[in-house]
Amino acid sequence: MNKVKANLEQRARISFQMLVLGIIIAIVMLFISDYGFLHYWKLNGENRQLRSKIEKLHEQELELEQLKGRLEHDTAYLEKLAREKYRMAKKNEDIYRVIDKANP
Repeated sequence: MNKVKANLEQRARISFQMLVLGIIIAIVMLFISDYGFLHYWKLNGENRQLRSKIEKLHEQELELEQLKGRLEHDTAYLEKLAREKYRMAKKNEDIYRVIDKANP
């Protein structure tokens, strides 16, 4: 009877050790492996950053499309841009450059 009891206790101890080992392995896999929580958390952060960047790029694309439309269809804006940015003038038009002495 003592042998049977000792055998049952030994099986229970081995089962408990295997359970603890399994829990430890599961915890390690949960946090450290490629499919673990830490990896998921890192990927989730990268995903949020990329979505934010995509949203900013969509906004920039809309602004550029509006500018393109203005450049193609708004002759007054195109003329203003040519005069201000590229210092262009119409025929028989003189351009005077004003130099600010405070800011040479």
